[in-house]
Amino acid sequence: MCRTWSRSLYVPLAVLLVWTWAGEVRRAQGQEEKFARWEKEIRAFERQDREKPPPTNAILFVGSSSIRLWDLPRSFPGMDVINRGFGGSELADFRDFVEVVRKGLPKARLVFISIKPSPSRWHLAERARKANDLIEVECKRDGVVYVDVVKAMLGKDGKPRPELFREDRLHMNDQGYRLWALLLKPHLK
Repeated sequence: MCRTWSRSLYVPLAVLLVWTWAGEVRRAQGQEEKFARWEKEIRAFERQDREKPPPTNAILFVGSSSIRLWDLPRSFPGMDVINRGFGGSELADFRDFVEVVRKGLPKARLVFISIKPSPSRWHLAERARKANDLIEVECKRDGVVYVDVVKAMLGKDGKPRPELFREDRLHMNDQGYRLWALLLKPHLK
């Protein structure tokens, strides 16, 4: 999946924002068949880019439905932003992803948003914490900016703040996205 995108989406972009899903990070081995489930959405992105090429020097948001549902122009007025979120996306191997992007866009700046805590997936909180810890170390090694959204999304009780989420307790509401935008803006200048 990343190799297809590296030719079609990343080439015109100077800045990249990366996101992953709220589940566990899996190894890339044997994952090709899983990528087929996203093929239709990826092809739609490629078609969209052929019909109307994305702006250069834009900020590309890649990731799950948390990205797909985000009204990026409203959160980042005056910035060229591209939304490439697709439901259920996964990041199978962080190192490979960074390597592919670095090869295609050596000057691209990468920013990784930590796996967010959500009430509906709170039973996975320890796995997400471990994955975030591992990715944060990799970010430091690879020169990727790591933005921790977890601390800001937890209440005094140490659990996800319910006022940041929609009724499904998974996806964020406007207040949650305002918080994310506040945390990200310093890294997008």
